[in-house]
Amino acid sequence: MTMKAPKDFVCTPVSRVAVSWICVATNDGNPLHLDPEFAKKAGYKDVVVPGHILIGWMGQYLEELCEGDPSRILDWKIRFTLPVWPGDQFTLRGELGANSGAEDVQTVTVTAISQENKVCGIVTATLGTIGVSKNAPH
Repeated sequence: MTMKAPKDFVCTPVSRVAVSWICVATNDGNPLHLDPEFAKKAGYKDVVVPGHILIGWMGQYLEELCEGDPSRILDWKIRFTLPVWPGDQFTLRGELGANSGAEDVQTVTVTAISQENKVCGIVTATLGTIGVSKNAPH
């Protein structure tokens, strides 16, 4: 089974409210994410958006590639390349890779590109092209 070519997805701009909520949800009280004055004293231009926000968007993108079946996400790794700031907006761009000879497995790379055309994160993933049995070991 061949996967459809991924479409770009434009995320909503990162809001300070979203940053606060993700910090609450993940029990992350790091002032680098919440206190603009602390972040500036540490040498940053503003608070640094927690990576969980980008991880969530990229995970959702992968799930949509798998037609809503998260059991088809067999493996994924993320690498952050630049800090994310409040107000940043990303385009997630997916690219299908080789299927490494297995007919039911597809590799994909997802890149998070900022409104300034800078790459802020890259995911490499292995996706099953058919659903994984709920009884099969993972």
